[in-house]
Amino acid sequence: MDTIAVNRYAQALFDTARARGEEQKIRDDISLLGRVFKASGLEAFFESPRFSYESKRKVVDEICKKSSSGIIARFLGLLLLKSRAGLLPQIALKYEELFKASKGITTCEVFLAVEPSKELSASIREHLERITGGDVEMNIHTNEKILGGVEIRIAHRMIDVSFLSGLNNLTESLEFVKVT
Repeated sequence: MDTIAVNRYAQALFDTARARGEEQKIRDDISLLGRVFKASGLEAFFESPRFSYESKRKVVDEICKKSSSGIIARFLGLLLLKSRAGLLPQIALKYEELFKASKGITTCEVFLAVEPSKELSASIREHLERITGGDVEMNIHTNEKILGGVEIRIAHRMIDVSFLSGLNNLTESLEFVKVT
């Protein structure tokens, strides 16, 4: 994957959407297209040199007929012209990051041993909003291996107050204790 190209195309699309006040609409469209490209094999189709520009153009034209956004239609045309249409799923993910950053939304991955109650979820959300200083989007996962407690990933930070982590720390501490 060409990270530089993905970042530049996503930023250009986001800037265009912002200038027109259509960030949310473009977010919805590009997210849907990214998922469709990934799930349907279109990503591989557009990356493959076995298919002609004309056949790829027909597919883009069909997609654009179903899109209500002129911005998306022109964007797909540009990606096709530059032989970058296969990057659309990654561009969609990067656009999502840019959108969330512009709205002050932080994505947090929360791992618990069991499915949390609504009250616990609300409490975790409240704490995370205090930690991040803004709105959070929580993705809650269950992982029985942590035994209890919680593990939270916020960007590149990890908060681990799981029982498993506590037991591992205790085990490491006991390994250094001399028994006489």
